[in-house]
Amino acid sequence: MLILIVSIIFGGAIGYAIVMGLTILPFYPKRPAKIGPFEVHGAIRRYWPAITERIGTIAETEFLSEDDLRSKVEQMDIDSEVEPLIDQKMDAFFDDVIKQVPMAAMFLQGSMADTLKEQAKGQLVQLIPELKEKMVDKIGQEFSPRQLIAEKLQSLDLDDVERRLQHEMHAPCVELRMYGSALGAVLGLVQGIVLWILV
Repeated sequence: MLILIVSIIFGGAIGYAIVMGLTILPFYPKRPAKIGPFEVHGAIRRYWPAITERIGTIAETEFLSEDDLRSKVEQMDIDSEVEPLIDQKMDAFFDDVIKQVPMAAMFLQGSMADTLKEQAKGQLVQLIPELKEKMVDKIGQEFSPRQLIAEKLQSLDLDDVERRLQHEMHAPCVELRMYGSALGAVLGLVQGIVLWILV
């Protein structure tokens, strides 16, 4: 009976210790440590650049691709914003011309002025789709969601990141340790029964 009790306790302790080690390894040691021919380093710190790149790639692929950005820009209702602005700027331009050249008033007032404005506005409005396309191309060249997210993550204080992760993962880690302990205890019970039968 003593063999069974010892095996259960020993198995549970080993299961708990193994899972605890696995939940600690991502964070420690914070500095690379040499153990014989091996170098031990916390997995998060060691692979942080690769992790941030991967997160950036996933975010860009799943949430904010260049196609998504292009679609959003194309859906923007710029026309309704631009047309009143064109009218306002052209009125101001004609007023300035008339002030500078009073004789121009005979051409830049009344129906002729309205016709000129409509023709000019029509040409400018037709440029809006091309401007949208140029905007998307420029943003695509200058802005990479993957790179931006990766750089933001890499600029974070790793100590603070690890503290937050440990805080958020505390309850799941404790639960995993309990499962590890229970599994170890079951294996210890089986081993104890085998030893008890053999002895």
